[in-house]
Amino acid sequence: LQRIGGGGFGTVYLAEDVVVREELVLKVLSPQLSLDENMIRRFVQELRLSRRVTHRNVIRIHDLLDLEGAHAISMEYFAARDLGTILKAEGPFSVGRVLRIAEQVLEGLAAAHETGIIHRDLKPANLLLSDDEELKIVDFGLASVRHQSGSRLTQSGILVGTPEYISPEQITGHDVDARTDLYSLGAVLYELASGRQPFAGANAVNVLFQHLEAEIPRLSTVVAGIPPAVDELVMRCISRFPDDRPESARAMLEMLRHLA
Repeated sequence: LQRIGGGGFGTVYLAEDVVVREELVLKVLSPQLSLDENMIRRFVQELRLSRRVTHRNVIRIHDLLDLEGAHAISMEYFAARDLGTILKAEGPFSVGRVLRIAEQVLEGLAAAHETGIIHRDLKPANLLLSDDEELKIVDFGLASVRHQSGSRLTQSGILVGTPEYISPEQITGHDVDARTDLYSLGAVLYELASGRQPFAGANAVNVLFQHLEAEIPRLSTVVAGIPPAVDELVMRCISRFPDDRPESARAMLEMLRHLA
């Protein structure tokens, strides 16, 4: 029906299943990336892993399609805008709205983590919010089973993760567990509340070094009126040391609910 998005990994289309008369989303891998066997494995992995997560805050995956050499995944269509688009249009979110969004993200992450799946590329563009403020996480294509480590580059030289939100342990190739998603979520919450990314620079390399070395201004010094407990929780998430972060999405969810 129409192109609704895209990026380095491929193009996203809104399509109609003419058999059941239902709208769905097709994520088509870029042709040049189809030559990368590692990328194909990751694309197939999106279907295999994501199908194991059934939760209202996670986009439902349908099928893997072979389009005569190209590959695509069909998934649930969710009428929404991503958080990056909303932030650009409306400016920083209120504390209450940030916390409501965080709760839904953590619900979805907890369901995934408890199945052994880590997202590894959590960012505003992968968080969809409907007009009635329902949130769904999309794109588990970069997910990995807990404790998997190794190179974060594909054969095509594409970094697995987005520079502004990637965790330090992903950059350095150390073991990755569920706390890597909490780090990315912390960066997202910081940005939603303040309108600025905690890590930003002239180029990707500069941004990556900031994750490893820079001291981030506390959220409360950037935004007036942030409750101390909210400030503390967000800053804990974006600690460069995993042991300083909440131990799990479920644990962070409980902390969040005690703030209310």
